[in-house]
Amino acid sequence: MSTRPPITLDPDPDPWERHPNETAHKHGQFITYRDIGRTRTLTEAAQRLTLAYGHVRNLAAQYRWRERVEAYDRHLDRQYESMWLE
Repeated sequence: MSTRPPITLDPDPDPWERHPNETAHKHGQFITYRDIGRTRTLTEAAQRLTLAYGHVRNLAAQYRWRERVEAYDRHLDRQYESMWLE
């Protein structure tokens, strides 16, 4: 289990963007998870990142990956819907 508290998600930038207390490297790991798509799992992310599952689970908790990808998926849904409404 991660010993560090989860990051605070500021309203700006968007949740899926890099946050002030997140290094570029850690954000890149999140992007790998995010870009797996809606069938994403931490197991798949660990395999793609060649990291231990437990380490990826801790990163996901600390950097709030689940909340962030849910916001990203909703964002994509809105873009898709607006494309059809135009």
